[in-house]
Amino acid sequence: MELLTDGTPDPTQPSEGSGARRLAVALLEQAFHDLRTGSSLNRSDARCWIQEGDVGEFTFNFCCEVIDWNPERIRAQVLKDIPVPTRFKNRISAANKGWLARERAADRARQSLEAAV
Repeated sequence: MELLTDGTPDPTQPSEGSGARRLAVALLEQAFHDLRTGSSLNRSDARCWIQEGDVGEFTFNFCCEVIDWNPERIRAQVLKDIPVPTRFKNRISAANKGWLARERAADRARQSLEAAV
């Protein structure tokens, strides 16, 4: 994470961290780790999550905003050093479609549960 701190407070410190803040930090750390050292599937999932533009709960944008980071700036900084190997471009696209379908199904399920309550 030191790559991203450039003068901002370190979000990994336990000071006044809420549960949502700690979870956001954990999600970002895992995505950054997967992007650099994960299996090809984990790397593609991490890249898709970082690249998405959604603003719902625990999306990349949400996690960055919870810890007072600019999502666009962090996204550009993280992805500029991680090239997409040509042989994985189609896999990433396919993984993104599968991930998006799973997310939409989860959203529909959440909405159904909320409507039932």
